[in-house]
Amino acid sequence: MFIALTVQGLAMGMVYAVLSIGLLLIVRAAKILNLAQGDLLTIGAFTTCLLAAEVGLTTIPMIAVAFILFCAYGVIFYFTCIWPLRNSKLGFLSMIATIGASTAIKEICILVAGPTPRPAEPLIPGLLKIGDITLQYQYLLIAGTSVVLMLLVYLLFEKLYCGRVMQAAAQDRYVAPLMGISTVATTLVTFIVVMVISGFGGWLVAPTYAVSITLSGLAMKSFAGVVLGGFGNIRGAIIGSVLIGFVESYSSYVTTTYKDVIVFSVLYNNVLNHDPGNPQWNLRDRFILSKGHVCPAIYAVLADCGYFNEEELMTLRKYGSILQGHPYMHKTPGIEVSSGSLGQGLSIAVGIALAARMDGSKIRTYCLMGDGEMQEGQIWEAAMAAGHYKLDNLCGIVDKNGLQIDGNVENVMDIDPIAEKLAAFKWNVIETDGHDVAEIEEAFGKAKEYKGKPTVIIAHTVKGKGVSFMENNPEWHGVAPNREQLAAALNELERGNN
Repeated sequence: MFIALTVQGLAMGMVYAVLSIGLLLIVRAAKILNLAQGDLLTIGAFTTCLLAAEVGLTTIPMIAVAFILFCAYGVIFYFTCIWPLRNSKLGFLSMIATIGASTAIKEICILVAGPTPRPAEPLIPGLLKIGDITLQYQYLLIAGTSVVLMLLVYLLFEKLYCGRVMQAAAQDRYVAPLMGISTVATTLVTFIVVMVISGFGGWLVAPTYAVSITLSGLAMKSFAGVVLGGFGNIRGAIIGSVLIGFVESYSSYVTTTYKDVIVFSVLYNNVLNHDPGNPQWNLRDRFILSKGHVCPAIYAVLADCGYFNEEELMTLRKYGSILQGHPYMHKTPGIEVSSGSLGQGLSIAVGIALAARMDGSKIRTYCLMGDGEMQEGQIWEAAMAAGHYKLDNLCGIVDKNGLQIDGNVENVMDIDPIAEKLAAFKWNVIETDGHDVAEIEEAFGKAKEYKGKPTVIIAHTVKGKGVSFMENNPEWHGVAPNREQLAAALNELERGNN
């Protein structure tokens, strides 16, 4: 695990380093901070994705065409953001222009490719297994290619005559013309170089992230690497970026969402009609995880069912992992809906259930919600619609543990009497012990047999059950235990199971 996390951290850090080099090159050449740096990576990801998926180019022709396009993008970027303001004494205007460019690039990407995130196939799919060590080939490719890009930039600026000329022009933009050096030409070439390395950085991360405008957020981490490494120092920026990658890789490894595993296990092993070998099977039952932040629990169950290899669990919330901190339907097999914005899941489930009825389909839809989530108004609009349309092919589950991130639910905004409220909205209500497998299985059976109304199962649970220092403690909401706490928790759980 240590080696796998180290490789992931190195890959992340290398990508951030490529971006940080681009940031510093433009600072040196144009004396501005390019706030569209992450968008250059984004347009690179979109370009390579469209060339492969829509145009159908194989890798080598795609690289050649992408290189030409990236050079053109660099020219366009320079002549729209920098050239018009070249004689301005207000240097900050060019930086503001890059903000406008950032917005324009995002809108162009949405206009050309659409607003929906696009998945990209891994350049080298599969896992490399060396003994007990499991590594993703994609991470190795990212790290290796990023090193090559950085070496090429080093050779350009340190070993080639044109690179030295560009450095001389960047050091003194006023003296350079007197020596016959065109600062326009050197700055333009710098922007082209930055666009090329950023664009191919986007190509590298496209398969590990979905291709969307949110990729531009990676620039913030590269900026952190620049600051950490001593602003203006390329070598320091590389080291700082790699450190950021390692810190990100080793953080957030363990979570405390195991209390929902029982519900998930019963659903996927005894209730849902599904096929791990064919996640998009038309006749599958649908499960919507509205409280998306507990997704580590469902990831464990999906892996156990065979939707993906159990080794993937070790990549939770890591750069490029198919298992992110909230469910993402475009990357994780078995996930029906990207969720986590609380209050929305039941609306989606109602729509699926209503569509199934209109299609004459026998599929059933299940939706898990949190009790704190029941404070959201959208939940009750959806509940009213489900009762009105008598969606007996819909089953909601409320995890009633009495806690939310701000404290006790009854103190933040009391939802009780929740059972009576849902009954008034024309739901069949079943209350059960959320930790009792037999009771939960029986409740799902009753829900399936009940006709004329949607059913909701109110599962009474204890947050952190079985671990003395976690039980009923809202401070553990989203907090990972350290090694000692993890060992103590596992020890208590093992004793409890025995």
